[in-house]
Amino acid sequence: MIAAPAHSQGKSDGSAKKKPIVVAPWNKKSPISAKNVVLQGTGRFKRIDAALILLSPDMARASLTETRYIDIENAIDSWIKGCIFLTRELLSHFAQEESGVICLVQHEAEDSGLNAINALCAETVTAFVDRIAPEWKNRGVMINRLYSKSPDVKSYADFVVATVTEKCYKTSGKLFRF
Repeated sequence: MIAAPAHSQGKSDGSAKKKPIVVAPWNKKSPISAKNVVLQGTGRFKRIDAALILLSPDMARASLTETRYIDIENAIDSWIKGCIFLTRELLSHFAQEESGVICLVQHEAEDSGLNAINALCAETVTAFVDRIAPEWKNRGVMINRLYSKSPDVKSYADFVVATVTEKCYKTSGKLFRF
């Protein structure tokens, strides 16, 4: 998860010298870890203005019958439960602030060959985000998705920055494709 401070922060309290970003690794299987991620962001800055959740699953390539049970369980925990835990904590923070931006950023390599479990998890996460975005837009929280299959990861990163800056503060429930 990557968090950034509000545009207005850092000018009067001397924190402008701090890097305007927090990259917080977390244990996707733990709701407590998700809460700690948000606390890291709010500890560094007074509030979080935007959060990017990078959806990067372990890309299992085996067929369903060759996929180990533990790999199925880990995929469900990492993709689905982890995304829900972190999104819940971010929404709690943004509800208190009455504004915020969440962007789920997904890059799927062209040759990824998603197996059935990875495809199920990816579709579940995107359906979850699509479902909650309208409700939270009414509360001042913008939730969007960014997606790419391009092998040009650098240009996709530039696209993510530009899209978040130019569009994600103004709209919600959108899928921005690169």
